[in-house]
Amino acid sequence: MNNDLISKFNNDGFLIAKDLIDKNEIKNVTLNIKKTFDHVLGSVGSSPGVDLKESMQRLFDVSIEKYLAVTSSLWRKQVVSDFLNFPSIRNYLFDNFGWRDIYLPGGQVAHVMGDKLKIPGGYYGISVHQDWPSVGGSRDGLVIWIPLMDVDQNNYPLEVIAGSHKYGMYPLKGDEHSPWEIDPKSYAVNEFEAVKVQEGDVIFMSYFTVHRTGLCSKGDGSFRIALSTRYDNADEESFIQRGYPTAYTRSVNRILNDK
Repeated sequence: MNNDLISKFNNDGFLIAKDLIDKNEIKNVTLNIKKTFDHVLGSVGSSPGVDLKESMQRLFDVSIEKYLAVTSSLWRKQVVSDFLNFPSIRNYLFDNFGWRDIYLPGGQVAHVMGDKLKIPGGYYGISVHQDWPSVGGSRDGLVIWIPLMDVDQNNYPLEVIAGSHKYGMYPLKGDEHSPWEIDPKSYAVNEFEAVKVQEGDVIFMSYFTVHRTGLCSKGDGSFRIALSTRYDNADEESFIQRGYPTAYTRSVNRILNDK
């Protein structure tokens, strides 16, 4: 176990593993996601874009409904799942955090932000929150956040309050429309810092770290896509005592007639 690294993580509640993912793997998953959008573009008589950003924009412009359907389906792709469970991520946890056994609670997500991809009256970034309530697994569980491109303060960075994980759950706002949002009275806006990462980097973050989607943009058509998942430590004592719980539930809505 890397004591210096763990000490930094324990102080900040997050860390950046530089160059943990090979850039060829990022290229492969990016091209696979683009292919998915291009398939749907073809089904509505539109041509593919020159890159992922343009393909997504073209489908958005043709049909927001189909754009949302494709975007929300990405977490189910095997290529995306394999990418989020890449051996280098597991080995990093084993070598540096001392983990030996992992539960995968679910929660794989494709995070898309773009100046021209704003959903009218809908999703546009996540407000201030902590991930613990949406997982409920091991107390030392981690969010794994992987950008598919360079991300800085000008293209929708992940913004965190360093050290906030030390104080447990923050009080909630109590808004029926966003019951998970933290009460603004419990933090100061200037406490947030934008996490700058490059293609190939991976962010490891505590479930208890206060964070949000940074809405900063240069206003030049900025675009950012990242993938994330969660890992639980199967050897964490409270997780064992509670019988390995998870906030995720599994259900099936059977399709009896697909016509």
